Amino acid sequence: MLKKILTRCLDRLAEEYRRHPRYIWVCFLIFMFLFFILQSYIAQPRPFQELFYDLWDLSLLFFPLIYVFWSEKLGNLLIFGTIFLIISLLMWFDVISFIKPAYGTLFFICSLWFLGDWFNTKKFDESVFSELLKGNYYLAFGLIISTVVVGALVEIINIPFRIWWYRWPFPSIKIMGLPVIMVAFGWFPWVLAMFVFLYPFALRKPRAS
Repeated sequence: MLKKILTRCLDRLAEEYRRHPRYIWVCFLIFMFLFFILQSYIAQPRPFQELFYDLWDLSLLFFPLIYVFWSEKLGNLLIFGTIFLIISLLMWFDVISFIKPAYGTLFFICSLWFLGDWFNTKKFDESVFSELLKGNYYLAFGLIISTVVVGALVEIINIPFRIWWYRWPFPSIKIMGLPVIMVAFGWFPWVLAMFVFLYPFALRKPRAS
C-alpha cells in the first residue's frame, strides 16, 4: 500500500515537473532559501535585525538563481556567472569586505556552474540547465538525490575524523553532529559543478574504429 502511494506521488511529481519545470525550480529555490533562514532561527532565536544581518548575503546568490530559472534566458548564465566569478576573485584579494568570507566558495562554485552550462549550451546545444528547463525529471531527481546521499554519507564519515569543519556565519542546526544544511542542500552546488564538467563527456561518443 505504501509503495503504491509513493509510486503514485512520484509519478504525479514527475508529470508536474514535465509540464512546469521552471515553476518547480523557482519554488525549490525559494524553499531552500526559506529553509536556511528558518533553521537558523530555530538553532538560535533572535531579533529580525540580527537574523537579517546573518543571512542577507545569501540573497545575493538566491535572487539571481531564481531570476535565471524564471527568465530561462541563456545569456543570463553568462552575465551572472561572470559577476559571481568577479565577486569571488575580489573577495579572494580582500577587495570586497561587506560580504562574509564564508560565502566566497559559493560564489565561485555558482560561477563555474553558470559559465560551464553557458559554454555547454553554446558548444553542444545541451546542458544541465537546458535539460532541467526541458522537464528532464531524471536529471532533476538525480541531482537532488545525489546531493542528499552524498552529503549525508560524506558528513557522517567526517564526524569521527574531523578532516574538515565549517565556520558558518550564522547559527545552524546539527543532528548527531551532522550539519543539517550540508546534508540537505550544502552539496548541491558541488554536485552541479561536477555535472557541468562531466556533461560534455557524456554527450560525446567514442569514434568508430
